[in-house]
Amino acid sequence: VVIAGIFVTYFGMSVLVYLGLDSLLDAADIWFEEWKKSPRTICLYVQIAIGILLLVTAIAMMNPARKPPRRQPGSVSPASIFFFAATLVIIGIPGAVPLFAAIDLMLRADVRDATAVWLLLYYNLIFVLPFVALVIVRAALGDRSTPVFEAISRFLSAWGKRIVIVVLLLLGLALVADGVGWLMGRSFIPIG
Repeated sequence: VVIAGIFVTYFGMSVLVYLGLDSLLDAADIWFEEWKKSPRTICLYVQIAIGILLLVTAIAMMNPARKPPRRQPGSVSPASIFFFAATLVIIGIPGAVPLFAAIDLMLRADVRDATAVWLLLYYNLIFVLPFVALVIVRAALGDRSTPVFEAISRFLSAWGKRIVIVVLLLLGLALVADGVGWLMGRSFIPIG
């Protein structure tokens, strides 16, 4: 059910993006070319603010001040929702970037709409293949797959939060450094 939800949502959104992205990409290309030459000050302040927010989030995740009181199932704090949403966005970025690149290539190749839908279907099937592989491993091995899933769970428990913190720190530092650099007249992140 989870895999179906991911596939149907991702495929549906990719078709909608494909159908509406052509005009959006043209406008974005024009804006990005102008921004590369000289970004607007407000954009730089927004970029720096996002970078600072990512850094603050990473630092907050590193320094749990105290254990919060145990909550009843179903109650969620705003901080938990924020960290959950931030984690989902970070995890989702690698999945969305290749999709946008694929759609951009399809638009540049001037693929017809029916062919594009088939290509997007193919892309989305490949996207959910790792999830399907987990289901197949569980179905094929039954209880013998438990050590594999426990190992994955241990890895995520031990390293998942650390990986998110490192990504937040690196991305936050890059955004702040680049924004400050642009304000000083020189970008620190080279852009083609």
